[in-house]
Amino acid sequence: MATRAFITEFADWPTQDVLTIPKWSSRVVEQAPIADITTSQQSAAFGANTRYIMFSCDGVFHWTIGSNPTATTSKFRCAADTIYHIEVQPTDKIAFIAGT
Repeated sequence: MATRAFITEFADWPTQDVLTIPKWSSRVVEQAPIADITTSQQSAAFGANTRYIMFSCDGVFHWTIGSNPTATTSKFRCAADTIYHIEVQPTDKIAFIAGT
């Protein structure tokens, strides 16, 4: 089965006590899932109001961010089915590639 990537963009990310949680009402976009990351695949460009993203893949993966990113298996490795949250620049993209 192909590994898929899921991305949600947020305009705001509040902190409450020691727990950092996304402010769901600030959700800007839920991007269409990337259906197969067997080779490096880029997301759509983040919106002008996007400041944070939440992402996950249903298989082990590697990722990188930039204006025209290409993910390789030498990039940061992430576990399957784990949710990650990071700050991003508007109009950047995230790229994924499946790992082992």
